[in-house]
Amino acid sequence: MGQLVAQMALLSGARRVFLVEPNGQRRAFAFDRDKCIEPIDPAEGLPALQIKEKNDARPPDVVIECSGAVAGLHSAIQTAGIGGTVVAAGFYAGQASALSLGEEFLHNRVTIKASMGVWGCPSRFPQWDRARLIREAFEILAARKLNLEGFLSYTFKFDEAQQAYEAIAKDPGKYMKAALIY
Repeated sequence: MGQLVAQMALLSGARRVFLVEPNGQRRAFAFDRDKCIEPIDPAEGLPALQIKEKNDARPPDVVIECSGAVAGLHSAIQTAGIGGTVVAAGFYAGQASALSLGEEFLHNRVTIKASMGVWGCPSRFPQWDRARLIREAFEILAARKLNLEGFLSYTFKFDEAQQAYEAIAKDPGKYMKAALIY
């Protein structure tokens, strides 16, 4: 999802996008898509500091967190800066022990917006109802504005689903997206 969000940010006018990705193959995949996408390896230090260093000591305008990992949300809050905005696009389940709201969140007055319009939740923007969202997504796909080449890296027969899950768990960087064929 993060790879697509990075491309959508560029389509929406961003000149530069930082993509925090722990997997080296996925970082290379993003950079190969568009040189305006700057991959960040979290193993090389706090993403917030890496981004600030590469962005003239400024935080990004908006941070979009797609991983669904609570630690990722915490990192996004650290990255947002004073008065920054974090869009929480992931689905966060389970304990939130990796999230501390007493640090950057409180001191920097970060705004967090949940983006998931599911289970009947209305959009924050009434003019963007579900029908319009779907129509716009299909128009972007039909116009081939996104570079989707290489996203679907493997297909598995439905009765191979267990092997597919095991293969992805063993080497997640190898499988950008996998499909089950019915």
